[in-house]
Amino acid sequence: MIRLRSGTDPGAAVKLLADAAREAGNVLGAGGSAVDLTVRYLSWTAAQERMFTGAFSRPDIERLLTTRRYWAIQATDSASTPFLAAFVTLEVNARIEDFLHEKDALERNVAIWKVPSTQSAFAEHLHAIVVDTNVLMQHAGGVLELDLATIADTYPTQSIAITIPAVVVEELDVLKHANGKMTFGGVAHERRWLATLALGWLDRIFPAEERRVHLHRAVAVAGVVPPLYAVLLSDEPGHTPLNKADAEIIDSALQLGSFAKTVTLASYDSHMIFAARHLGVRAHKLLEVPEADAGPGDTSAPSEGEPIPSIGTGSMPVAELTGDEPWLATEGAGSPDA
Repeated sequence: MIRLRSGTDPGAAVKLLADAAREAGNVLGAGGSAVDLTVRYLSWTAAQERMFTGAFSRPDIERLLTTRRYWAIQATDSASTPFLAAFVTLEVNARIEDFLHEKDALERNVAIWKVPSTQSAFAEHLHAIVVDTNVLMQHAGGVLELDLATIADTYPTQSIAITIPAVVVEELDVLKHANGKMTFGGVAHERRWLATLALGWLDRIFPAEERRVHLHRAVAVAGVVPPLYAVLLSDEPGHTPLNKADAEIIDSALQLGSFAKTVTLASYDSHMIFAARHLGVRAHKLLEVPEADAGPGDTSAPSEGEPIPSIGTGSMPVAELTGDEPWLATEGAGSPDA
């Protein structure tokens, strides 16, 4: 999906792409000679580049507008090339197709981050809490028991979305086969067991193709049950990941700035927190569970028949979930709410 510059309104970006596609159609429909068509195309491209520069990243402008075919057309002698009109027509039609594809993708993303308001008749934007791999592993099944309103710095009645970047799911898929242990709260846990539990939680709340689901929890905060969602971020085909998973997670948070009302990255990792803050992302450092509060014993993978203890800070026993828990996604919650 196209990357918006900081401060760009997604609705304005959608309109910009729609207008660009319409004007491209006018380039083709005005008639005239091959030279006339080429001049109109080059003039249209220059005008669109000026408008795109304030809204989209330079790599996206080069991918969507000033393509290799554009440079080939610019270097061609329009008076002596018999097939130039067909070449220009092919390029303009390709631009229209790409603009409309990106417009539709932007509109879907806008819809994900707008939900019905609990206090007015108008839709409101979600507050995003982006979590990393360690957060899901330490709170597998119990992440909803975190003080999410405090983390996001919002009122308890405002809508929050627990946001999972695609790279987090990739890391969990690798860790479910990994050896070694992860220690928190003074207790050692098998990494692959924690990763498996976290993936199981994701499987439960995202049972189909939906990217956003509505979660329900029975626990009231400040006398109300706050609206709570989960959003699973996905990578577009052809996405080139950054070298480090931490950088990819921070980059995901940066891109959400144009869609969510606020964005907060939550992590136990000090390096992640500092790196995010240096790049302008609001980051909340989660506190480790003190050893005195940790449950007794080692919670590495239990043997058959052995009761499985809870993980995190007071979470319910994840392995005993039935699918009927009050915080699981409810029927029809996957698509954007009406």
